[in-house]
Amino acid sequence: DICESFTLDSLSRFVADSRNIYLVAHIGGELAGTLHAIHYLHPSGHSYVYIDEVDTDEAFRRRGVATRLMRETTSIARGLGASEIWLGTDDGNDPAHGLYRKLRPSEMDPGVIYSYKL
Repeated sequence: DICESFTLDSLSRFVADSRNIYLVAHIGGELAGTLHAIHYLHPSGHSYVYIDEVDTDEAFRRRGVATRLMRETTSIARGLGASEIWLGTDDGNDPAHGLYRKLRPSEMDPGVIYSYKL
């Protein structure tokens, strides 16, 4: 599991790369949520931001944490000159689908993600 290998060193390397975005949200001094994303330049010259993960601690769900993280990422992406933000979520993750629909996406594409272990 990727989460099991998350360390201070791995986070430090992630944030040291200027293409990466890592946001945290705190409520009352407690970590309420995180978001990480990657800004990249396509060979066509367009730049995009891919949101890899949005997490809200269970104790802080339904309090606007993920919405705020998403809006801040949108602001950052605009500042970077990105033309689009992409993200996906699993079928059956109704809370995430509700959030992303509420934020009025330009498109919703069905799809399958293929993984190749190396």
